Amino acid sequence: MKKSNIILAVLLFGIMLLSYGIETAQYQLVTLQNTRSAIFLLCVICISYFIILPFLNNLYTFLSKEVSFYRSTIIQENIIRHISETANNHFYNPDFLKEIHLCKNLTGLYSEYTVSIYKLLKYFFNYLIYIIAISTVSTPVIIPFVFFTLIYIIVKFLYAAQSIDTLIDNVSDDKDAEYYRKILSDYNYVRDIRLFQFDEYICQKSIQAFHRGLEKRYRLRNKNAIICPLLNVLFAGCIIGIGAISVLNQNISLASVVLVASCTIKSLMQVEPASDAFGEFIEKRGAKQKINGIISRNRTKYNRSGIFIEEIQNIRFENVSFSYDGTKDIIHNMNFEWKSGENICILGINGAGKSTLLNLILGINKPTSGTVFVNNIPLENIDYSSYVSCIAACSQDFAHFKDSIENNVIFGSNEKLDLIDYKYLSVPKGSMIGPDLYADGVELSGGQWQKTAVCRSNLNCRKKHLIIMDEPTAAMDAYSESSFFEKIMELKETCNAIFITHRVGYAKMADKIYIVDVGKIVESGSHADLMDNGFYYKNMYIKQGEMYEA
Repeated sequence: MKKSNIILAVLLFGIMLLSYGIETAQYQLVTLQNTRSAIFLLCVICISYFIILPFLNNLYTFLSKEVSFYRSTIIQENIIRHISETANNHFYNPDFLKEIHLCKNLTGLYSEYTVSIYKLLKYFFNYLIYIIAISTVSTPVIIPFVFFTLIYIIVKFLYAAQSIDTLIDNVSDDKDAEYYRKILSDYNYVRDIRLFQFDEYICQKSIQAFHRGLEKRYRLRNKNAIICPLLNVLFAGCIIGIGAISVLNQNISLASVVLVASCTIKSLMQVEPASDAFGEFIEKRGAKQKINGIISRNRTKYNRSGIFIEEIQNIRFENVSFSYDGTKDIIHNMNFEWKSGENICILGINGAGKSTLLNLILGINKPTSGTVFVNNIPLENIDYSSYVSCIAACSQDFAHFKDSIENNVIFGSNEKLDLIDYKYLSVPKGSMIGPDLYADGVELSGGQWQKTAVCRSNLNCRKKHLIIMDEPTAAMDAYSESSFFEKIMELKETCNAIFITHRVGYAKMADKIYIVDVGKIVESGSHADLMDNGFYYKNMYIKQGEMYEA
């Protein structure tokens, strides 16, 4: 990267010197009396202008793109690392998601930041060449020349600043338009969209979001498109007027006026690109500052250098509360404990906070208040990698990766290939998942996906001390579901489980049952204890029993 920047700087310096030499030689050519010298100089000018200069410019353009590409790669890597290290809490924050989308939109501008500096220097140098050439003939012309240049720079500065603001303002519209375009072309949504005739509504929402963003951009560009040509006309008219007055007052000769006019036309061709380059520099600098500000922002991250643990002996909640939006608690002042050797079941109605409770145990969510202890150590002080390596977890909203069945289970860990049970998965070896991406791609059923998720959690856990499952069998058939829970209970000597299920019949297999309602534990105990003294669990058990009896 540094070598490329040095080469770019040297190339730019060479191009500027050569451009200055060509311009100077053109003026000397007129004054030469010797024919041979004039022909030689003309040949040098032609070779320099038509061969050497284009070659250097092309080489400069090629290297500029290489530098921009390399910088873009680094920026993308920094953004990806920032996202991967950020705690899950922030992904429920719309402002954080907008910032990530904004980084994606600004990466292209930031990647060209260094090149924009070189471009600005190049055009500024060319501008100075013509300023010097004009000043040798007519000093009065310099004043309006510089004045109009400053106006150009101010206009471009304001345009660049507004351009960044517009990109920031358009983030929500861009996200909406991208989302609606995605679901219109995603086969997972096609059935419901066609069945319930949502296609027209979604099309309209996508178009409206796209037009809102486009309207703001075009409004800004139209202002720039009107102001710049007006400045060009005023600039040229002023220079011509000063030249005409100077001739009439016999301050300069007509030949000098022609020379000034020639320089003015050439300089006019440099003023706008130079001010554009300045505007681009301001715009790209703004993108750089915005992205660096987002990446360097102090957010809760997963601890990668805390206390290393080899096993999990206990997990304890002390007055733990959690809220997604900072106003309404999903988990409220909860006290909970799991000890090694216990199988625990968590029951409750939809929206009671069961899945959020498991996410807090897994360390995916951080408590709004209170503390989660692991082995009597605050979870935030434990090395997160060592913690999750002791857990096999499977959630109800697990990820569906459009890749091979093998990579859906082991993520490229080839040493685990022989451990994949294709018979249990009911999927042929080497199957590609995703008919929208692969010509021979297949789509898995809900039960097959759930089995894939279970295998993923088992094979990617190095030291299974604890299995955490959130509705792990909701999409499985009755036979597979029964076999699954029987296997879990058989592992009690070496591995324990914390699981959520709506099947109260399986809950009685657990050593301890927790009933969660409105973010609180309202009952806890064994199946026998809760049937004798409980209210919520007893009612749930009787209700489900009546359904099977009927």
